[in-house]
Amino acid sequence: MLRKKRLTVMAASILAVAMLGSALAQPINSPVVSKVSRGMSSALSAVARTALTAQAIQTYNSSLSHAQVTQAANNRIILTKDVKGALPGSITMQIDADPSNGAIVGGSWALVVSFIQDIDSHGEEHGEEADGAHGGEQLIEKGTLKGTITGGTVTKDANGAVVSVNSMQLNIDGGSLTFSGVASGNGIASATDLNDVSASGGSLTLTF
Repeated sequence: MLRKKRLTVMAASILAVAMLGSALAQPINSPVVSKVSRGMSSALSAVARTALTAQAIQTYNSSLSHAQVTQAANNRIILTKDVKGALPGSITMQIDADPSNGAIVGGSWALVVSFIQDIDSHGEEHGEEADGAHGGEQLIEKGTLKGTITGGTVTKDANGAVVSVNSMQLNIDGGSLTFSGVASGNGIASATDLNDVSASGGSLTLTF
């Protein structure tokens, strides 16, 4: 995808250079110069828009903790975990797994990105060197990301309790608020020690 975008940027740049050469060959007050100038402006705007889109794709790494696991009907596992890192908040995953081998055959997930932020007396983020006295705390709600689960495995212990989910492959198909412009992306998630809330861990990586 990024290679295709780089080629698009290159093509638009070449077009702009070619149009500039054509303009330089004409008298300064020629209608051709005016037309080419307008064309160059459009071409360069396209370059800027394409470059911005290409640069906007980022990878966000977070850690998972404090698991809550529910085994529902039809072999569905509902897993909720706290998220810390690049996209802090809480993630809920509904996982459909084959009971015969633990293979994940489908499911869905939603990440709510929200956190408590310290603020100063001016209502600004309170850092170690911030001006003003501590003003309390503020709930920051960035929005949600959601999608489907397309692969991975589930591991259970001898009693049938879920102890880990491994290499879950995530697709992103939408978001809200800050993420309302996100229409696609992918990711991977893993969670361990799910039978121990305080010891459970894991990781989440999303790219969009």
